[in-house]
Amino acid sequence: MDFIMSIIYACHRFGKKVCVEGVEKKEELDIVRQTECDYIQGFYFYKPMELKHFYQVLEKDMSREGS
Repeated sequence: MDFIMSIIYACHRFGKKVCVEGVEKKEELDIVRQTECDYIQGFYFYKPMELKHFYQVLEKDMSREGS
């Protein structure tokens, strides 16, 4: 954890945003949230999908925001 946080700190010092990838479980998400990274990516949120299905997911999310 110290190593990961030091890398994120160094990136932030140089004005870079950091994405932690590979988060697959809730426990991993809880740990990664402590690192102050900018973005989190992984199967926990979505599995890889075809572009057509991705657009359907976005449309559904957009329609929820309008409610």
